[in-house]
Amino acid sequence: MSDNDNILGISSGKSRLTADALVLTMKGAGFGLAICTVLVVIGIILTTIAGLLPEDSKFAPAPMEGHMIEINADTRVV
Repeated sequence: MSDNDNILGISSGKSRLTADALVLTMKGAGFGLAICTVLVVIGIILTTIAGLLPEDSKFAPAPMEGHMIEINADTRVV
């Protein structure tokens, strides 16, 4: 396996370290931007789909029986 990990072709010590750190920082920022962009696109898609629903379906009760649990308890404080 090759020990050639000099990705920018810089040979001096401090400037190579600075350049490598900058490249890795920019790579991480690119990945972060890609993830944020995907999340924004998913949010826009979900908002668009929700906007296409008819108004009655937005405020209709849930179609399942027993979707809520009601507890009939005496809540008076004595």
